[in-house]
Amino acid sequence: MNIKLLEEIILKREPGLYSAIIENKLKNIDSDSGNHIRSILTDELLETGMDDSEESNINARGIAIEKLIDDVGNLFM
Repeated sequence: MNIKLLEEIILKREPGLYSAIIENKLKNIDSDSGNHIRSILTDELLETGMDDSEESNINARGIAIEKLIDDVGNLFM
């Protein structure tokens, strides 16, 4: 899991969640929180992970975010 990318995105989008999520090393996080994190990552993917306005060409950052979405999902499934 790309923790640095996760930290960057959480700090940017919801700094209040940073200590609850990152400092606890993703421990004691329930499925609702996991789904919320995945939602944050999906928003970031749509905003920064695409090379065109039609959202059809995913860039390297987008690929990394997609993997992170899967990794976070696997923690709570």
